[in-house]
Amino acid sequence: LQVAIWEVNRSRGRKHKHTMLRLLLAVSFLVATTEAFATLPDGRRVNIIKNDILLGSVGDYIVNRVEELAKSAIAGKGAFSMSIGSGTTVLPLVALADRVDFDKVHIFFGNERTEGEAAGKCARSGADVFKTLGIPASNLHYVPELPAEEAATKYESEMRAMPREVVGLCENTNLPSLDLCLLGSGDDGHCASLYPNSQQVIASPGSTNAYLPAEGKGGITITIDAIN
Repeated sequence: LQVAIWEVNRSRGRKHKHTMLRLLLAVSFLVATTEAFATLPDGRRVNIIKNDILLGSVGDYIVNRVEELAKSAIAGKGAFSMSIGSGTTVLPLVALADRVDFDKVHIFFGNERTEGEAAGKCARSGADVFKTLGIPASNLHYVPELPAEEAATKYESEMRAMPREVVGLCENTNLPSLDLCLLGSGDDGHCASLYPNSQQVIASPGSTNAYLPAEGKGGITITIDAIN
């Protein structure tokens, strides 16, 4: 297994001056056979790691970077916010127990099912991790179980209402801005519930929404504009 970790480290005009980072874990189609590092022209940093996401270098990388960013944000503004999905990108976080002050960590969801039997899928998949880390219930910001369009609107409104030290606003787009967006990627290249050629992908760049209904999924997804 080879994993490419993409990072974007840019200021988003938040009132609090601290490092902004986005991680995109792309688990697909990689041909490199050794660990490698490169910086793209737009500033993204690409790390290619040939190892298992849970037991090897990739999991270690996730844990170390989240720890570094969380401690920096907490020291600088008193809180750290991150969005997560489900599955293998979340499980390594259990190694952060006793390494980060989780009373000051706020968890949001980059995508979630909100309708039918699958509603709350991402929240359920992370429940054991949240318990191990001791994250206060008030810091776990779950997506409401509502029709997808209504859920997207309500969740974004709740995010915008958070204190600015928790969720900032981008001066360029006026979209909510988190400290970290942790994403996995499927075999078809989707991240969160952003699927190739879907309306949620076509809407960007230039979307005025942080969340949209996920096409055909009975849930919501963070937008590309909000990730960036």
